[in-house]
Amino acid sequence: MVFVERTVLSRLNALTDDINKIGRGESKDRRVRALGKDELSDLGMQVNTMMESLDRSEQELIMKERRYRALVEGSSNAIILVDSKDLSIIEVNPAFLKMTGRNDYDLNKMKIVDVLDAPWDWDTPHAAFDGGSVQEGEGRLIHSNQSVLDVELSMTPLTFDGKEAYFIIGRDLTERRRAEKDRERILDELSRTNENLEVTLKSIADGVISVDQNDDVVLMNRAAEDLIGVNRRYGVGKNIRELVPLPDREWDDYRTLRQAGPLRVAMRNNSGQTWQMEYSYTTLTNDKGEIMGKMFTFRDISEKARAEIAEANAGRLEAIGTLAGGIAHDFNNVMTSVVGELYLLRTEIENSEGSMQRSRERINDMEMAMDRAKFVAQELLSLSKGGAPIQKPTTLRGLLEDTARLAFTGSSITWSLDCPDDIWPVNIDQGQMNRAFLNILFNAQEASREKGSVEIVVRNVLSRPGPDTEGRYVNVDFIDHGEGIPPDVLPRIFDPYFTTKATGTGLGMTVTFTTIKRHGGTIEVTSEVNKGTKVSVYLPATDGEVTEVPRADKPVTGTGRVLIMDDEEFILQVTSDILQSLGYEVDVAHDGEEALERYGQAMREGRKFDVVIMDLTIPGGMGGKETIGQLLKMDPRARAIVSSGYSNDPVMANHEDFGFVGVVPKPYKIEELSLVVKNAIQLGPSDNPEPDRFK
Repeated sequence: MVFVERTVLSRLNALTDDINKIGRGESKDRRVRALGKDELSDLGMQVNTMMESLDRSEQELIMKERRYRALVEGSSNAIILVDSKDLSIIEVNPAFLKMTGRNDYDLNKMKIVDVLDAPWDWDTPHAAFDGGSVQEGEGRLIHSNQSVLDVELSMTPLTFDGKEAYFIIGRDLTERRRAEKDRERILDELSRTNENLEVTLKSIADGVISVDQNDDVVLMNRAAEDLIGVNRRYGVGKNIRELVPLPDREWDDYRTLRQAGPLRVAMRNNSGQTWQMEYSYTTLTNDKGEIMGKMFTFRDISEKARAEIAEANAGRLEAIGTLAGGIAHDFNNVMTSVVGELYLLRTEIENSEGSMQRSRERINDMEMAMDRAKFVAQELLSLSKGGAPIQKPTTLRGLLEDTARLAFTGSSITWSLDCPDDIWPVNIDQGQMNRAFLNILFNAQEASREKGSVEIVVRNVLSRPGPDTEGRYVNVDFIDHGEGIPPDVLPRIFDPYFTTKATGTGLGMTVTFTTIKRHGGTIEVTSEVNKGTKVSVYLPATDGEVTEVPRADKPVTGTGRVLIMDDEEFILQVTSDILQSLGYEVDVAHDGEEALERYGQAMREGRKFDVVIMDLTIPGGMGGKETIGQLLKMDPRARAIVSSGYSNDPVMANHEDFGFVGVVPKPYKIEELSLVVKNAIQLGPSDNPEPDRFK
């Protein structure tokens, strides 16, 4: 019995001793000795099983603690554990230390309220322990340098080491604030961009239509509404093909091309108006290159198209003008001689004995034919480079009255002139403008078929169609109520040699266009078939003083010495005979050198010429332009008249700027020549203040 007790007690004591060592941490393997196969051995084995389970639990706890610490210390958010009783800081992570510029030593002396401006009352969170609720909001971490950092806070109540605590997470809001500001800035810029786009789309004259992938309209501006005649509220959502009536071939290209333009096409909008359109389109894509739709832009280029047609006409006219100028020059020289000879023949007949009535009638017929030939020659000159207008300030009332009377003499057409007394003067060549207006009125007469009425309306205006529209202009509208001009003919009416008349030359409106343009004006024609035509002329107004030039119904006689310079012998002869018949003493020269020699000799003899008539151009010799400068150096009081049937420079239009006291274009009527010579001599001698200017 004693042996058994000792054996059992000794093993029991050994088991107890192993357990105590494990409890005191003195056992390395944390196991008990379990010898034998009795109940004590089973008890030891159960203890060892419990210890193995405990070891596993401890290892798991250690791993969880490591993971938790790695999570806390590696987090970019500030993590704080706070004692709920005294608000002392129990634990923080490195992110908190970095955000606040603190260290562990600083925090030992501080409370949470010293470093965190929270959105809640610290007395209030105690109630959270009852319901275990989470507090959230935005606060500020206070840096050691007293700067602040906005943070998003989350506070959870928990029990730590047997006491109540607050587990607080703070997320830095700097990036979010920056993102929000960037978003606000982008939204603001987008808003301003949209406003600018809206203003731009409203203000530009081009039509703009944006469509989606299905070509349905998503945007259109005011100009697009006006051009295609469709209201925006109706147009948005419609397919663009319903709104913009392009030809089918244009839509075929539109479907296959990503972009195109500028292209041109004649359009008839939904209001029935026809106009010339220039359009472009481009494909709209997003950042991924996916097609979002297309942007379609277009403009009305009707004015531009008309200007291009006019420019093309001007180019064709230049070639015609080069030929026309040469023809007109020679033609005028011949006519000058013929007109002079007719005058002399008339004079001889009238001075002869007996009745010569039939001869006088024939001469009158020939003079009328010469006037018609002169008109044709002047039209040729109007087409040529040398047909520069000889302009002077003029009131239009008298010119329009004379032109209308001439145009409608013998016609059953009635005409009216509406020209107020306050119409501004214009600076024009009366002869050229008379021919331009005659051509318009002849066309009105033809269109009216010798019946109906023609109205001429004159007004002062402050703008005109086309470029550079602002200014002071006199607008003359010629309105007939005849057959009108077909739309396919209207663009060609200013083309040289284009005519719809059986007997027309096709130069009338070409001459009119050229004349108006050379006067700095513009001309527009609008017409409707079977209703009539309106021709609108715009001429620049002038502030120049209008002076009436005396007109002679018959040749004016006079006295004095006249020197004539011309390269054509027959002109020298007939002009000499005419002036001699009018009472003048005449001498002649064939070019500038001879004229200067004769003038100098006359001065030395004390028989100076009272006036010199100079042909402007002398082929192969010194013409009037070169001679006048040397003449005025020889005699500053010399008076010279320039004459020409054609000129390549502005001397005929601005003769005074070149030293001449008068001008007489060829072919001149005897009445015109006699009056110019008479006026030049009556001016009296006067020194030219700047003789060296005319070289």
